[in-house]
Amino acid sequence: MHFLLFLTLCFASVSPYTEIHDKKFAASLYQELAKSCNNFVISPFLIETAFAALSLGSSRKTAGEFRTVFHLPQTHEAIKGRYKHFFSLFTNKGYKFQTASRISLLDELELAQKWQKQVRDIFNIQAEVLDVTNKNASAEKIDSWFREKTYNKVDKIVTPKDLNVETGFFLLSASHFGACWAKEFASKRTHKDNFYNRGKLTQKTSVDTMYLLGYFNYGQSKQLEAKFLELTFIEQQSSMVIILPDKIDGIQKLETKMDQVLQFRDMKTTAVDISLPKFRMDSHFDLIKFLQKLGIKQAFIDGKASFDGTVETDCDLPYITKVTQKTSMEINERGVEATAGPAHAAPPSVAPSYVKFKADHPFIFYIKIKEVVVYVGRVLAF
Repeated sequence: MHFLLFLTLCFASVSPYTEIHDKKFAASLYQELAKSCNNFVISPFLIETAFAALSLGSSRKTAGEFRTVFHLPQTHEAIKGRYKHFFSLFTNKGYKFQTASRISLLDELELAQKWQKQVRDIFNIQAEVLDVTNKNASAEKIDSWFREKTYNKVDKIVTPKDLNVETGFFLLSASHFGACWAKEFASKRTHKDNFYNRGKLTQKTSVDTMYLLGYFNYGQSKQLEAKFLELTFIEQQSSMVIILPDKIDGIQKLETKMDQVLQFRDMKTTAVDISLPKFRMDSHFDLIKFLQKLGIKQAFIDGKASFDGTVETDCDLPYITKVTQKTSMEINERGVEATAGPAHAAPPSVAPSYVKFKADHPFIFYIKIKEVVVYVGRVLAF
């Protein structure tokens, strides 16, 4: 019996909940991915949320590993309280952030009604029984659902071959993020400029680069040897933070301190002269090996995974056999995958002394809604 867990997405007031739970896992996941990837973007939010939902139906070592790796509370009641609050933060003011998840039960097992209600009410995950007698039709049904939920940004999620399992679960999740900058870049100013791939002077390339003068949240850290720039989206509830190492080849050293990077908040309104490359990236991860390195072991082993609270059975409990995430993101003059927005804001009439923020070498970025990190990634090379 198997779980097939698909985490799939398109592209991206401080509270005790948001400060405690999301940044540590985001930091550790980023560090594992950075060891074997170049450019990438991923949503730690989707991964953590899916496993938090599964944790409500888990026990013994499986539950313990989930609590440790995802920094979950010790009790189910505390987990439910955290995520009720978590989802209440997303108001979609000034941005589009939608998540859609569903659980498909294969063959003749029956979902535990208590767990089914909890994941629906708290995580907005819908459960169903999937007919796999016609694998082609079932795969197309799933793919069609995801195309609708992601504005046709995600096409193929599963194949008929993926449905070729004896008995188990599919958990499929999708998200879409779109927003316009509060201060747009002027398209007419975009032109080619240098970028030093992988932080090497010998790997210079020419890329489309956007330019903007204005007042933004900006900070510098001598300890981290990096500059921080926050670009807000309209309505100010969501933003992208870009972290640029002081040294051209400084990204690897900076990445060893990702927990501090994501916690850094010592920024203030500053006049900044911004140079930022336009970029689009598509990431596709099979995440089991990364999650195993972070400490999730039991959930992937037949006979050792303890998901006894998810199904109405006393034997043949399911285990997870696949965790996949697809992510696409495009950054341009208007924002993140944005098609409309306010007019470009002119620079101040009296020119102040601008701080230079020239992203011409590898940098880290993340998108947050209020204080919740929903996407994190890096640009290493073009």
